[in-house]
Amino acid sequence: MVMGGQRQAVHQGGRGVVALSRAATGSKLGGRCGGGGRGDQSERGKVARNPASSSLQQHPRTSSAAVQQKNKQQSAQPLAPPAGNHNDSEATVHPMTSDDHDEWINFRARGLCFVGYGKTRQNVRERTNDERFSSNFGVGAKTLHSVYVRFKETNPNVSEKDFFMTINQLKLYLSEHVQAGQWGIDENTFRHKWKKIVGEIAVLAVEKIKFDPDDFPEGQIFLMSVDGVNFTIREPRASDPGSHWYDHKSNSAGISYEVAVDIRRSRILWISGPRPASVSESVTFNGGKKKDKNKDENCLAAKIPEGKRAIADSAFKASAKASTSKPGHSRELNHFMSRVRSRMETLFLRFKVFGILSQRFRHNVQLHKDILNAVAVLVAYDMENGHPLFDV
Repeated sequence: MVMGGQRQAVHQGGRGVVALSRAATGSKLGGRCGGGGRGDQSERGKVARNPASSSLQQHPRTSSAAVQQKNKQQSAQPLAPPAGNHNDSEATVHPMTSDDHDEWINFRARGLCFVGYGKTRQNVRERTNDERFSSNFGVGAKTLHSVYVRFKETNPNVSEKDFFMTINQLKLYLSEHVQAGQWGIDENTFRHKWKKIVGEIAVLAVEKIKFDPDDFPEGQIFLMSVDGVNFTIREPRASDPGSHWYDHKSNSAGISYEVAVDIRRSRILWISGPRPASVSESVTFNGGKKKDKNKDENCLAAKIPEGKRAIADSAFKASAKASTSKPGHSRELNHFMSRVRSRMETLFLRFKVFGILSQRFRHNVQLHKDILNAVAVLVAYDMENGHPLFDV
């Protein structure tokens, strides 16, 4: 009889342990962005009704205080829409505070909810949330919030959801069928929205990417570094087929842009293109070949004042306005030029963090210019928000 009673007590105690473990699991999984859901309440009810849950019965005040403290902590967390639910009204229902830090923190929370990281899943280290955000949007939340604030000044009718959706497409470059399912809209709507918003972001390049020769110290000789960057595309066989699209770097069809960066400051000065990848970088820089009578008067070399120079690689060695490393230069000068060129490559790597620029471009070549300008705007804002290029 004693042994049977012991077995009965152990059996009841085991059920209590199971109930407690279920309650703990329910509290972790219940709800997404809105805190504990129905799962939490039902599991807590099971624990309260179970006579084997002696620890909760003996200390009801402690349990109630813990629940109240948990509710306070949940209410203090950034409010955001439920994960997986891309409803516009739910995404913007919670107004941001006036404090700048709280604004971009809440902005990050809502962005993470849009890509599946609900409120409960955001209860992790700040570094983890930052990495999740940049993995889905290419730049940090503080940077993207700055872009969004400026973007809304000229595009007040664009929803936050559609803005996040567009940046997510720039970063991941998934097929329209996949993205339409992820964002809860049809393919045609997705296609129309993201291309339109990319074009509006690209307009901001006029503010962020500009070269003014008067905006440099008078005694500074080397104003900028210049280089070409190539991107792979699908050869336009129908509209303009030919070998001029051949890119020797990727051994496939490609296009190229000319990019210039301020040597002393982290800012992009110039983006020109796109052109077929076979066009020489030196020809682009000088506006044509040496023997050409009708050179491009708007080329970069024509805009650099006399006595000033751009630092470039050996592809520009025939250019009068470009300086390249030479055996006769001092060791210090060649080292300086090498660092300047490496700095350019760092910028190009930042461009290609975005999948739409690192993958083979599947859309019309004419759209690619807006794509690069939009990404350049994001990178320019990122350099202003704590991530500059390294100094030389």
